[in-house]
Parts: sequence; C-alpha cells; structure tokens
Amino acid sequence: MRRLLVLTTVLFLVQSTAACGRGKSEPEVAFTVPPSSTTTTTAPAKECSPPTVTTPSPDQKPNVTPPDGPAPTTLQQTDLVVGDGAEAKTGDTVKVEYVGVLYEGGKEFDASWNRGAEPFEFTLGSGQVIKGWDQGVVGMKVGGRRQLVIPADLAYGSQGQGDIPANATLVFVVDLLQVCTPETATTTVPGSSLPAVGGADSTASSTSPSTSPVDATGAASTTTETSSQ
Repeated sequence: MRRLLVLTTVLFLVQSTAACGRGKSEPEVAFTVPPSSTTTTTAPAKECSPPTVTTPSPDQKPNVTPPDGPAPTTLQQTDLVVGDGAEAKTGDTVKVEYVGVLYEGGKEFDASWNRGAEPFEFTLGSGQVIKGWDQGVVGMKVGGRRQLVIPADLAYGSQGQGDIPANATLVFVVDLLQVCTPETATTTVPGSSLPAVGGADSTASSTSPSTSPVDATGAASTTTETSSQ
C-alpha cells in the first residue's frame, strides 16, 4: 500500500513538472545572415591594331650593319621607317620581327625572320625582354622599322648569353607589326538590402569592395524590443 502511494506521488510530480514546462514560452531566436558583398572582376580585354597580323615573307628580312665608331654607352634609337599606325606604349602587347647582330664585327646572333618570319610577341615594360627592348620599342608606330643600339647594361651584361659574349653591345632592327592595348578591368560590387530598426525597410548600398553590409560604425545593426505591461 505504501509503495503504491509513493508511485502515485512521483507520477503526480512528473505530470505537474511537464505541465509547468508547457506553460512557459521559449523565446524564438531567429537571425538572418546578410548577403556577402561580392566582387566581380572582368579580365581586361585587348584592342589590337591591326586586328590581325599577316606574317611577312622571310625574304623581306633587312640587312643590319652596325654604325661606325666606338660602341655607345647609352641606348640609341633610329627610326629607319616611321610607321603610321598605333603607337606602342608601356603595358601594350606588341608583335614584332627583328634581327640582332653584335656591334663588334656585325655577326648575327638571332632573327625572327629565320623562323619562318613568325612574329615575336611580348608586353612592353613587363620584363619579358631585355631592358633595351622595353625602353627602345616604346614610341614606335605600327608599320615602322627602328634600329636599336643597346649597351651591355641594358642587354645581357657581364654574363652574356649563347653567341652573345660578355659586355657586348647589340644592334637590333625591329619591325612593329601590331599593338594590342589592354582595356581597363571593371569591378562591380552589388549592394544589399537590410531591415531597418523600427520595422521600416531601408537599403544599404555597398560603395566599395571593402564595405560590408553593416552600419557605418562597422557593427551589425541590432534591434531591442521592450514589452509594456
């Protein structure tokens, strides 16, 4: 009898506790993750002049004769033919034909014409070629032919390369076939809409890639509700 009374009491307490639990309303916690600012970058396109290049005939290869006198100590540029096309600037990608000879003795060490006149392509100012080329081709116009006399410190220096001895001054005749100018890359940062404090909608727009969809202080907007009894 006593055991039955104890069990009845325990059961009553459990039911009472459960009822109390159901009577309490747990506050709902809800949050919305604001959309992240995204950056869309368009790779720079290139506008080429002329749009296509016709490979010249190898028999158009020029004869290169070094100038008379001692080798110069600074870059020498001489326009043999002045072009009438687009002008090459630092940052442009260009296609050229060339012949290179040693200043001393005039021995040829390289020529694109000897490889089926396949044009040589590089970007001015990017360090893809010797400094004498990065500096010397700037200002040429498509259709032009320029002679460059390049001292060793703007060429291969004291190390030399291949058939080029150390401390050699070089002579190049360069024909400019094409200039491709990169267009400016564009960056787009979409804005995002956030609910304003007080219930009215407001729109927060992102004006730069570094701006997050938060308030001006850098902290996320928060809303505090107070209930009146």
